[in-house]
Amino acid sequence: MRGGISFSNPPGVKYEYSNFGFGILGRIVSNVSGMPYQQYIVGNILEPLGMTSSTYDIRQVAPERYAMGYDFVDDQWVEVPPLNDGEFGSMGGLFTTINDFARYIAYLLTAFPPRDDVESGPVRRSSRREMMQLYSQRNVSSSRQPPDSPTLVSSDGYGFGLVAGVDSVLGYSVSHGGGLPGYGTFYRLLPEHGVGIVTFTNLTYMPAAVPINEVYAVLKKTGGLNRRIIPPAAPLVAVQEAIAHLYDRWDDDEMKSISTESLFLDLSLEKRRAEFEDLRVNFGERLSVTPIQAENALRGSWHMKCKGGSIEISVTLSPTVPPLVQHLEFTAAKPLGQSLKRAITAMTHLIGQWDETQAQNLFVRSLKRKSLQAQFEALRVQYGDLKLGDVLEGDGKTKTSVRLLGSRGSVDMHISIKSGSKRVQAVSFTRPQETAFVP
Repeated sequence: MRGGISFSNPPGVKYEYSNFGFGILGRIVSNVSGMPYQQYIVGNILEPLGMTSSTYDIRQVAPERYAMGYDFVDDQWVEVPPLNDGEFGSMGGLFTTINDFARYIAYLLTAFPPRDDVESGPVRRSSRREMMQLYSQRNVSSSRQPPDSPTLVSSDGYGFGLVAGVDSVLGYSVSHGGGLPGYGTFYRLLPEHGVGIVTFTNLTYMPAAVPINEVYAVLKKTGGLNRRIIPPAAPLVAVQEAIAHLYDRWDDDEMKSISTESLFLDLSLEKRRAEFEDLRVNFGERLSVTPIQAENALRGSWHMKCKGGSIEISVTLSPTVPPLVQHLEFTAAKPLGQSLKRAITAMTHLIGQWDETQAQNLFVRSLKRKSLQAQFEALRVQYGDLKLGDVLEGDGKTKTSVRLLGSRGSVDMHISIKSGSKRVQAVSFTRPQETAFVP
């Protein structure tokens, strides 16, 4: 360091992984703590987590427990002697076990969900989540391998010693990998699911991420991954009850008591009243409400089931005490009529297996069937066989939005049919909006 540092880019401009940078961090820990980096980590991180089989000193590892590293050279396995960690121990060189490292993974995962419980362990939950935030973007990519598999769209970047990313299959994940002569390691956590997997290999730079991704794919396919459900906060529950009461029996004062002034700048109180009355006339008596799908403590949505259909209600509350409604939106969905039902059934069949004669009878001439065929084939590959799910929006007669459920995910279809001929005159598809927790 006395001789200076050569930079690949000006600091703060572009992502560049640097073992040298981690070496500097280790020196900082040593200088501030007044003890070697290794001693500080063992006493302040490993021992409090119960990682008693982990060490930086190879001499402390019993020979019968040590997994020799190997390289494969000229069709032969060659032993690779372990490297001493030295001054660069902070960038690698920890000897550990699967059981010990599982404790570390579990400790990272217990930072989620954010909560007010008593802190435990050497690092606060908020600091652990801070480690898993994206501070420097690395890449955005799209891939399909093999060719008949769903497209994987992903984006990730670097946090504090961890990679944070989001992809179209697993959502939010946190990972890191590394290797030294004789070894390759990778681990990936899904904080929203409370699951983590690590791979240790004793082969030089072994691509250890591959088996982890394969295991996650199996878990996803077999229903072994369940995203943690965020329980709705009390203010959201109170607003849900108030809106249901206002739908049953409107009251100006009650509406004003749960709302910010800005809500009526978007739509006046008089127009809000008319909106409720119009919904009541068109959808009739309220029968039930579904549980709140909470995006966070101040935002959520639910469905109100009525005699004449379903109404999705979305709210955002203000960051005040008490929280008040600052955004309110209704999405109304009438039950599907026979013409729309037939059109949707026909299109799900075409997605599974294209039939040109059936397509000619289903779509108006102005729709380009070749383009639709290519789009339907892509949907089949991406989502598998599709069937009708919830009705999301529409008048039930000539236009609607529905959720199609597939073996590999869900997709929303938006269609309209031409009055008289009952042929489909417009169709489009969108991915359902999902909220991935990215701290």
